[in-house]
Amino acid sequence: MLQESVTFDLRNMIDGPSTKMEIYTFFFLVAFIVTAAKVVRIWWAAPPFRLSRQANNPTFLLSLEKSVHSLKQWSDCAFLGWGLLASLRITDLCNNLPYQRGGTWLVVVSVTREVSVALTMATLVMLCSLLARWHMLKRIEYLRNYLATDRAEN
Repeated sequence: MLQESVTFDLRNMIDGPSTKMEIYTFFFLVAFIVTAAKVVRIWWAAPPFRLSRQANNPTFLLSLEKSVHSLKQWSDCAFLGWGLLASLRITDLCNNLPYQRGGTWLVVVSVTREVSVALTMATLVMLCSLLARWHMLKRIEYLRNYLATDRAEN
């Protein structure tokens, strides 16, 4: 009887993302779009370096504060989403390991790769959200200082 040996070459294997990862990727796309929309909306009302024209508009200040709070929630959700995805993928790995023959390390590499990509996406969304929040908090600080100076002069 003739026996053949089978070798695996990771460079030639095609391993698509899981459904969980596709949903997670869609979430991050939505998070980036929401963050960009909030920044554009704020810039539309008061372009960069022309913030003083909205200084006496209390609704603009309220809008900034609401956007900061919303971006914090998106950032928290991104981090929690990564934790959830990582725990689900590791649970899948642990459940499937007893049924694997010979290629156990391939499964471990696949899960590790997917979890690390998800962590990278979570970090990027959190960084984007943090920078947008920081920008809006600086605008709030500027407006409050501007109003305090304006009131002190009158």
